[in-house]
Amino acid sequence: MDSENNRMAEGSCLVAIKPVSVLAEPTLKPIRRAWQTPYVGDFHRRLLTGIHERMQVNTPFRICEVIQSSGTGKSRVAHELASLVFTIPINLQDITGPHQPLRRILVDEWPNDVNACFWQYIFYRLFSTLAKELDSLASATVTDPKQSQVEFSRMWREHLNNQENRGRIYDEVAIMSSFFLMPFQVIETQALSSLRTLLEKLNRICVIDTTQKVRIVLYIDEAQELAVPFGPDNNPDGYTRIDTLRSVFETFREEPLFCLIIVRQLLLRRPGRP
Repeated sequence: MDSENNRMAEGSCLVAIKPVSVLAEPTLKPIRRAWQTPYVGDFHRRLLTGIHERMQVNTPFRICEVIQSSGTGKSRVAHELASLVFTIPINLQDITGPHQPLRRILVDEWPNDVNACFWQYIFYRLFSTLAKELDSLASATVTDPKQSQVEFSRMWREHLNNQENRGRIYDEVAIMSSFFLMPFQVIETQALSSLRTLLEKLNRICVIDTTQKVRIVLYIDEAQELAVPFGPDNNPDGYTRIDTLRSVFETFREEPLFCLIIVRQLLLRRPGRP
């Protein structure tokens, strides 16, 4: 993709991928074609470079939106990015596959009255579950000398390409408990602690490139599913679950973690904090 077709806007922290040809209406056909066609180009590398550059200027923005129609390669670029950096993929349009447990709790069963706490609870469950998975994976794959960050990232991507592995992990992440009803500061502390534990596990397994500012990329595909106002009785400004995510993600602003929100259309940003 040519550079003029891609942009990262400083103020809005957006990446827009412009289609190289006129596309039909979003259907399964262009989506299948986007995955079946051999991947060409280095946009995944340029995207990672852009993320590193943003992290180096110590911006509080740790979230970037990737916006374009279905079938233009958004998800494919994120998948290729996973060959370069440890990546946590979430697809909210997966109704029957391995992502279904996460879709269920993030889209279908969202508790509207505890938005910020619930996001932190999800992060706590996600990072702690992945740390356990790395323990079991490392016991079978640790090499001497240790693998490079890129080598392990590719191994991790292959591990998650196994639908059984991915489904098992996300089933565990989606286990609910009353913990998300605890005070926000308690859950926030646990979420941050679980992320740091995950980072420590990565340190033990692979050689970390200290010149790189990001070590984990979380991407949420089809995130327009979260653009739903919550709790209308106590939410007169119409804040959505994505608005809350942007606010809550500031918890991790000092950590080498970045989030990509992949959507089909521009999502309205509301002033202030939800």
